[in-house]
Amino acid sequence: DVRVVAAGGTVRGYYDTVTAALPAVANGDTIEMKGSGNVIDQVMFNKPNVSAKLFGGYNSDYTPGTLFSNITGKLTVQQGSITASRIVIR
Repeated sequence: DVRVVAAGGTVRGYYDTVTAALPAVANGDTIEMKGSGNVIDQVMFNKPNVSAKLFGGYNSDYTPGTLFSNITGKLTVQQGSITASRIVIR
């Protein structure tokens, strides 16, 4: 499970995968992933002039957790930038 949170703290939406969340991501947003389970995804970040965060390990209620989130696939950044934390890409 994934959600997008705007820089001001407003939740933009909830999604099944990171790829599904990408259209909602704007500059300064955070993509948050729950720490349980595994997401199979081929993430292609191609958003010119957008800098976003991809943070994993959240508990079921999206409070910070101690786990890592797993993406089975790959993460490619073509344009823009992603800062990742507590994410394992396999």
